[in-house]
Amino acid sequence: MNSRYRLIIFIFIFFSFHAKSQLFFTEQKNQSIHQFSINDIEIEGDLAPFTYEIELDSFQTNFYIVRVRFTTDYPNKLPEFKLNINYPKDLVDALWSSRSWSSKSFITVPNYSRLQSKYNIVSAISRENKNRLTIATFDDFEGKYTSININYKYRYMQFSLGHFEKSIPESDLLSYTTSIILDFRNQPYSNSIRNAADWRIGKDKKYKVPDNDFKQMPVYSLWYPLHQNIPLESVTHYFDSIVAMGFRSVLIDDGWQNVVQFNVSPTGLWKPKDTKIISNLIAKGHKDSLKIGLWMSQPFLGNQGIIASKFNGQFLQYRNASVPLLDVRYPDVREYLLKVYTNLLKDWDIDAIYFNYLNAYYPDDEVIVTQDNGRDFISVQNALDTLKATIFNEVNLFKPTLNIKQTYPVVGPLNTSNTKTISGFLGTNVLTNIREKVVNNRLIYGNKTPFMEVMGVHPEESSLDIALKFQTMLFGVPYVSYYSYTIPQEINKTLHFWIKYWKSNEKYLFHSNFEALYPVKHYPVLIAGNETKQIYCLYDSNFDIDLADVDFKGVEVINSTKDQTINLKANVNAAFEYVTKDHTGKQIDAGYLRIRKNGKAIKIPQGGLMQLFVINE
Repeated sequence: MNSRYRLIIFIFIFFSFHAKSQLFFTEQKNQSIHQFSINDIEIEGDLAPFTYEIELDSFQTNFYIVRVRFTTDYPNKLPEFKLNINYPKDLVDALWSSRSWSSKSFITVPNYSRLQSKYNIVSAISRENKNRLTIATFDDFEGKYTSININYKYRYMQFSLGHFEKSIPESDLLSYTTSIILDFRNQPYSNSIRNAADWRIGKDKKYKVPDNDFKQMPVYSLWYPLHQNIPLESVTHYFDSIVAMGFRSVLIDDGWQNVVQFNVSPTGLWKPKDTKIISNLIAKGHKDSLKIGLWMSQPFLGNQGIIASKFNGQFLQYRNASVPLLDVRYPDVREYLLKVYTNLLKDWDIDAIYFNYLNAYYPDDEVIVTQDNGRDFISVQNALDTLKATIFNEVNLFKPTLNIKQTYPVVGPLNTSNTKTISGFLGTNVLTNIREKVVNNRLIYGNKTPFMEVMGVHPEESSLDIALKFQTMLFGVPYVSYYSYTIPQEINKTLHFWIKYWKSNEKYLFHSNFEALYPVKHYPVLIAGNETKQIYCLYDSNFDIDLADVDFKGVEVINSTKDQTINLKANVNAAFEYVTKDHTGKQIDAGYLRIRKNGKAIKIPQGGLMQLFVINE
C-alpha cells in the first residue's frame, strides 16, 4: 500500500472518529447528564452556634427536594449563610427567573446580584429549550430573607442561595428549616417551572391562588370609557352589544373613583346606596346575564378632608405618589377600611372584587415613623395579611359566592415607568413587554394565570393591530376595553373573531400542555395543546415553526409576525389539508400541503392563521 492510500485511510478514520466524538458530545449536551448527589451542596458561612443536617428525598428520577435543618441548644439569631449548588456551565445556554422583570425574560451571567423575587424560582435552560436545572426555595419565613446569586466558578455555574444577607428575623430561634426543589429532568423547561411553582405556591399559607372561572371570560373592562370621560350611563346602554361580542363579565376598572361622587358621613364612611350610577350599571349588567367585578386600588386619602382629619398622622408616604396612604398598621385604620369594603359589597350586588392594593402596598418594613399613635404592628405586610383575612372572613359571612381576585403577586416585566402598559395598552409598540408579562405569569400560575393588562381599542387603530394585540395575550386571560359606539365595523369584526377563537379553543390554550420557547428572545414561539390539536403562535419570523413528530390530529399556526411567509418544518414527512384565514377570520385559501423534513415556506397573512388537518397516508 503506497503512502498516498495510507494518507487517505488515515484521514477517513480521523474524521470518522471526530464525527462520532462530536455526535457523542452533542448527544451528551442534549441530555441532563449531570449526576447530582448530596455532596454537590456546599454550605458557606459562620454557622455557630447552630449545627445543621441535610436530608435528600427523590420524587422521581432526577427530581429532588433538599431540606436543611439548623438547630442550636439555646435561642440565638440566625446566621448569614449561603447554600451553593454547582452545575456544569457548558450545558447551560439561558437562564429564566421568577424575577424576569424589565424587558428580559432571562438573566445575564455572571454576577447577577440579589436575584430576589416572591417565589425564588430559577431555571437553567439548554439551547433546545430543555430543562437543565430548575431551583425553587421555601423556608420558615416564606423566602422573605432569601435571594439567589449566580456566578461562574471554574467550569461551573454556581447557584448561590443567600440567606439573611441584608437582614435577619428579630426573634431568637432554636431551629430553622429551608427546603429546595432541584429538578434535573430532561423535559421542556416550561414544565419544570410549572412543577416548581406548584410546589412553591402550595407551600404558601397566606396567598391561596384562586381558580379562574372561564365561563365568565373574557372580560370587558371599563378602563377606556372611564379614561375617555364617557358617562357610565352611556356605557350601560350598550351592554347587549357586549354580550353579543362574546363577553361574559364586566370589570368596573380603576378610575371609577374619579367619576363616582360619594357622600361621606361624619365618620368618614362612604354611602354607596346614595350612588345610583353604579347601582344602575350593575342591575343592567345582571339583566343581560353579565357578572360584574369591581376594582379596588390603594387606599389613597385623596381630597377627603374628613378622612384626613380623622386619621391625622396615621399615613404612609407612597413612593410614586404625592398623596399619602392610610397606614394599615393601626387597628382603627383597618376597622375603617373593613367597613368601606363591606359596605360596598353589601350595598352593591358585586360578583367579584379585585383587591389590587393588597399586593402593592409599599414601603414595607423599612418605613420609619416618629410616633406610633397606637400602632399594633411593626410590619406593613403582617398588618395587610391581617386586614385581608378579616375582610375575607367578613365577606364570606354575607356573600360566600363572591369571586375574590388579585390576592397574590403578579410577575413579569415591571413597567412602572411606561404608562402605556400600566392602565391599558394602545398601539403595538409594547407588544413584546405585554407578551413577556403574560407568559411569565402563565409559567408561574398555569391556567390560574391572573389579570394582566387591559387591551385598549382605539377607533383609529387598524383592525390588523387589534388582531396582533389580541394574539399577544392569547395564552392569557383577555381583558378588553373600548367604546362600542365609536369602533369601526372592521375592528368590530376582527375583535369578534378572535374572542370567539379564544373561547372555542380554551381547552387547548389553558387545559393542555403549554410551552414558551426561547426566553432570551422574548418568547417568539408559544405552543399549547394536546394529541388532538396543537396551537402555535409565531411572533418573530426569524424562527421556525417546528411540528416535531406531528403527534396530533390537527394544528393551527398563527402568524403574529411582520411578514407574510413563515417556515414550517417537522421531523417526519407529513401531509395536510389546510385552510388559511386572514386577521378578520375571512377564509382566503384552502388546499393540500406536504411538509418535508427540511421544511417548507408557507404563506399566512400577517395576523392570520392556517388550520392544518393531518392526512393519514
